[in-house]
Amino acid sequence: MAWGVSHDMVQKRSLRALWPALVALALSCFFVGWRLSHAGWDALALVELPREVDGVTTTPKGYDGQFAYYIAIDPTPKDVGPKLDAPAYRYQRILYPLLARALALADPAGIPWTMLLVNVLAHFLGTWAVAETLSGYGIWPGYAL
Repeated sequence: MAWGVSHDMVQKRSLRALWPALVALALSCFFVGWRLSHAGWDALALVELPREVDGVTTTPKGYDGQFAYYIAIDPTPKDVGPKLDAPAYRYQRILYPLLARALALADPAGIPWTMLLVNVLAHFLGTWAVAETLSGYGIWPGYAL
């Protein structure tokens, strides 16, 4: 291998950098499970859509998860635009809702679940990438947590 680094050294470094990502994955799964258990195992409840009760909105209107959900359900700007606080800004971040929509095969009932899946996977991969980078610089990969 180039620069005198053996395959075994790279493999050991990669395994050393994997444990923070696995810890992050375990914590993410625990947190998602805890939230789902308190929401009656309804992933849509985690989106916390605004609800009107007697003419009063019971949850705060508008946050990133809601807007991503609206775009994932219907990505057509003309249709979903009125539900968004700043459509041009929200459509700059379209990959996440489109990925969730694609994984759910555009099934509205599956979209909240695929949004959770994408988030947990991104948490795992992001932690792993940071741990791998730190390990490559000879820094303890646990700082990725």
